[in-house]
Amino acid sequence: MPVKFTHYILAYLLWLLSCAVAVLVAVTLRGTYHVLLAFDFSQRYTARAIDDFAILILGIGLLFVIVLVEHYYRTGVQTGQLFIRFCLFTLSELGLLALLHLIQVGVAGTYQQFNATTLWLGIGELLACLALGWLYRTLRRRTRAFASKIS
Repeated sequence: MPVKFTHYILAYLLWLLSCAVAVLVAVTLRGTYHVLLAFDFSQRYTARAIDDFAILILGIGLLFVIVLVEHYYRTGVQTGQLFIRFCLFTLSELGLLALLHLIQVGVAGTYQQFNATTLWLGIGELLACLALGWLYRTLRRRTRAFASKIS
């Protein structure tokens, strides 16, 4: 089956969406570090240096993710597994995002600074993970069933 140009356009649109979620994960990771730092004043002088260095590491990590995800999705078009790969990668991104938000809720709740918005964000991300996990599993089964019919 020849690969259509529109499939590549879809791959790059999904790539942009995945990159946006990756930036959101990086910002949330830094925010989680700040929440942890806000309740631990013992290392305030080294915390700024770690924070500045973390921005550099997050930027390099984002560049790494951008390049690898583009290749992952582009080759997914060629093998006919674009949606499976998108579901798997986005599932891992949303899972990490939910974990970070729930860590923020846990730390803030420990110090009686409960934030319902962050809790609802974490729960919503967990529900999105469940939906993407179900979609990934369904697409995977259909791909295997189709491959077994062909051979």
